[in-house]
Amino acid sequence: MNIQDLRNWVYKHDARDRALEAFWLNVTTFRMEEPEEFEELFWDYDEQYLKVLIEDISLHIKSLDYIEVGNKEREYIEVKVRIEYRSNHVGYYRIHFNIDGKIKEDFFITEWTGLRLYQTRGLLEDIRVEINDDLIKGKITEKEATRLKAIIEEKKEEIRKEFSHAE
Repeated sequence: MNIQDLRNWVYKHDARDRALEAFWLNVTTFRMEEPEEFEELFWDYDEQYLKVLIEDISLHIKSLDYIEVGNKEREYIEVKVRIEYRSNHVGYYRIHFNIDGKIKEDFFITEWTGLRLYQTRGLLEDIRVEINDDLIKGKITEKEATRLKAIIEEKKEEIRKEFSHAE
């Protein structure tokens, strides 16, 4: 397949639009079925900060011999969609089309490196729960609990601002 044949294939099978349409369906499903994971990846979700770009479209001829000797090659066209949220690269959505234009499979691949912020917020939330437990058990006073929770909320807000700073 020469480059013009690939371009013609992309046009004929409306691969760009179909890939983006499948991406948005995937995001909607992800948000409904895995709300906690979705929130980790798309902190304070606002669609206006979600940027998707078709990064490349490529023909693949994959040898499957590594799975089992005698397997044949698999040919497919991949559309790779780059995902950015709040100016941070978070990963890719990849969709594979058979040569006949039918969708074979798709993948949502996260590569976001901002996990430290979420882990820190999670630890702060765990400490807040412990403060409530200590308050119930009488280990600390209401005044101490209120002061400590205020400090935690302040730190969580600093983390949120740090993450959102790139908007």
